[in-house]
Amino acid sequence: MLRLALAEWSILVASLALALGAVAAIRFAVRRAVRKATRRIERAYVSISYLPPGVVTDEPPREGPEASEPQELRIGIEVTNRGGAPANVTAYLLTHHIGHRLPEDPPYGKARVSAAKAFLPADRSFRFSSAFAVSAKDMASLRAGDASLWILGYVDYRNDFKTRYRSGYARRWNPRSAESGNNLVIEAKPRYNYDRERKNGEGNDWSDPDRP
Repeated sequence: MLRLALAEWSILVASLALALGAVAAIRFAVRRAVRKATRRIERAYVSISYLPPGVVTDEPPREGPEASEPQELRIGIEVTNRGGAPANVTAYLLTHHIGHRLPEDPPYGKARVSAAKAFLPADRSFRFSSAFAVSAKDMASLRAGDASLWILGYVDYRNDFKTRYRSGYARRWNPRSAESGNNLVIEAKPRYNYDRERKNGEGNDWSDPDRP
């Protein structure tokens, strides 16, 4: 009888220990999930947008002796932190591509990266402008609809948790829609509009002294 009582007591203690362990494991999993969710909700989300009307060029199209000269296209850009935590913007790039279609991966390689040291609290932004020359031949193709022009770029930033992000941007120019006040349309091709963690070797956070 004593041995039976001891056995039952041992089983009870073991069951209680297992139950307490399970409760502790559940609490740990819940706390970890809450921490991860909080980081996702509160992290910075930096995005690129253009200032209306989008691409600005010489109007009307050049004629006579000036018809063979390149034309300058200009665009105003706004970089905004739309997240719930501050961001440190460390670099940005803006370029363009002319052709019939975009390559599978964004053609960033030949563009110049601009260093930035911008601290952006939530809902804050900064602006910059860019200009580039387009040959008369390409301008004629663009206006005739025989080719397309895309504005491409990205912004590199870090959040409070020291995670490195890159936000990509791609818009296609529609010169015929100038009267609507908006001549850039979003590009649906994958890998061009995104917000993701940077891979190893992407970007140089030279403005962050404690970069790992």
